Amino acid sequence: MRKTFWMFLEIELTDLLPRFEKVFQVSNLYQDNENVWEWLQSKNRWGKTYLNISRSHDQEKGNYNEPINIFVEHNFKESINVDEIGKKLFKEFKTAIYYGELKIETRDRENYLTTIEKTFS
Repeated sequence: MRKTFWMFLEIELTDLLPRFEKVFQVSNLYQDNENVWEWLQSKNRWGKTYLNISRSHDQEKGNYNEPINIFVEHNFKESINVDEIGKKLFKEFKTAIYYGELKIETRDRENYLTTIEKTFS
């Protein structure tokens, strides 16, 4: 089961790593990047919770006008509590948190489509 959240912050992902570990109560996030994307990811995809937090970058810094994508998966039989996660993210980051579908066109990074099901603010 995978759920998608996103938000906008003018802060580098590496600076947000400890805050995401706090929200999701994990201690195994690591940072990596390639030519278009940078991300924080949990090391064990088959552990209790798998996280992929990403945003495009310009090789020097994140593209702050683009969303930080937060993909949450877990292997429990229970469904992911969207309201609980949304409220925790909002409490920690003090910015609007969106939940729903997010589709980004990577060839034109400024083009993305969203279907907002919930907003936490």
